[in-house]
Amino acid sequence: MAMTSTKVEEFRKILSEFAKRGLVPPQAVVEVPELLRGFGKPTYDAEKCIGCASCTVQCLGGALRLVETENRRLVCMDYWKCIACEECAVKCPKEAVKVEKVFDLKAFLSEEPLVLVDVELKRCVICGRPVSSTKQIDEVRELVRPLPISQAHIERIGLLCENCKKLVSAKILLRSRGVRIG
Repeated sequence: MAMTSTKVEEFRKILSEFAKRGLVPPQAVVEVPELLRGFGKPTYDAEKCIGCASCTVQCLGGALRLVETENRRLVCMDYWKCIACEECAVKCPKEAVKVEKVFDLKAFLSEEPLVLVDVELKRCVICGRPVSSTKQIDEVRELVRPLPISQAHIERIGLLCENCKKLVSAKILLRSRGVRIG
């Protein structure tokens, strides 16, 4: 069964050909008229963004995705997939995302995703799986600091992934019941 291209993919091919022939300036960024929907470009405030990845989960067009490297968490975007639904901005808990009403031809034609967010990533001290961004862990620690929790517990926040937290908790519970663990 042959794969068919979407209208957007065909549009990208046509614009790419126009840009190659010099008919369209490849660096063009133009304002989008108010009544024209489906075009826009998310921008992130690096000071506000904590790298929680809420935007990637909410993206209706599948344009935003999370990429985790050894010690970095990136939010990358295939701009040509963006439908400017603004769900990324609406659902951002830190109000770090705004959707500009512009069309960026260079980004639209690019084969490489745009890196919109780049934050430090913490990994589990037991298994090495990603836990969360350093900024998000720090924020959680500050939120729980006023609670009646020992400083030692607060400092442990963000050290373990979900799976290792469950395993460690289960071991503690079993030991407290007198079960010997090998």
